[in-house]
Amino acid sequence: MRETLTIDLRKVLAAPLSLQQTLGDDYFAALEQEEILGGRVEVEVKVKATTTDTFDISLRAKGEATVACDRCLEPLSLPVEAEAQFTLRCTESEADTDDTDVIAIPFTATTYDLSWDIYETIALALPLQRVHAEGGCNEEVTRYIL
Repeated sequence: MRETLTIDLRKVLAAPLSLQQTLGDDYFAALEQEEILGGRVEVEVKVKATTTDTFDISLRAKGEATVACDRCLEPLSLPVEAEAQFTLRCTESEADTDDTDVIAIPFTATTYDLSWDIYETIALALPLQRVHAEGGCNEEVTRYIL
């Protein structure tokens, strides 16, 4: 999965890149994170070179993510819809940029893995409070906490 989310920056210099991918449970498991348990999210990524060392990236994600319910810890499916735009800039050092929307990478990099950026976009689109609808939580658990 990660190979398909890695962009070849040399190819983007020649022509803009458009990528569509369906991310499933295997994608979230491969990232070795604990916040999102799984899901099915359609992702569209567009990458274009603005100069020989700067790339504009836009991504859109829509689907469902499975997380643990804050109340009963049982799986909870939540809708996800998110958009993000950022700039990838080849620099001598990460300290060369103060802009939070700019990701600095070494001049020697020829590829860039979008996996974590996509994950962060999806995670930030989730609500802060993640609970089942009234009566949807595991009754055995809620009996002890409510």
